[in-house]
Amino acid sequence: MDTIGNFEIGKVHLIKSTVALDSFPDNSVDLVICDKSDPMIANILRILKPGGYGCFLFQDRNKDAGINTILDYGYAYAGYLLNRDLPTGVLDYFIIGKKPDGVLVKDLIIIEENYLRTHHFNLPEGRNYRSFVRLIESLTNEGELVADLFCGSGSISMAALKAGRRFIAFEVNGDRCDFANKRLKEGLD
Repeated sequence: MDTIGNFEIGKVHLIKSTVALDSFPDNSVDLVICDKSDPMIANILRILKPGGYGCFLFQDRNKDAGINTILDYGYAYAGYLLNRDLPTGVLDYFIIGKKPDGVLVKDLIIIEENYLRTHHFNLPEGRNYRSFVRLIESLTNEGELVADLFCGSGSISMAALKAGRRFIAFEVNGDRCDFANKRLKEGLD
């Protein structure tokens, strides 16, 4: 059984990600995707391997504020991804930061219409995992570890599997955790 900290890799765990991260060793994860950013940004930087990436969702339509936040915590800015929720017209940004490793970062800008969701977490479908596959493939190599800190229905973990990456995920809602584990086990789209 492959583990990190106190948790099995390849599974969604029913626990707050803030608690789980405290058991992770330094420099142990290649990519973290996180809906909510503060106050975990510093702890995520600690667990990322040098050259690893953190993707942080900023839901305030202010890309520059998100960039400044990750820079303040010591990340190198690597780019952004626009999440346009068409039914509501909301613009969210995933700000991508790289843990410094001495290698200069090229600006990585990915923009997709209707990138992540047309449904919210109260629906079983959640996010479309296919949208995340390209992001994960562009930021990691096959076999590397992706951490999904707010798992929901398991879309990011499914994308990691489809991209040939290992994953570990956390969710605080028992029904969502059960659904995500079932979805991942059965390979449900």
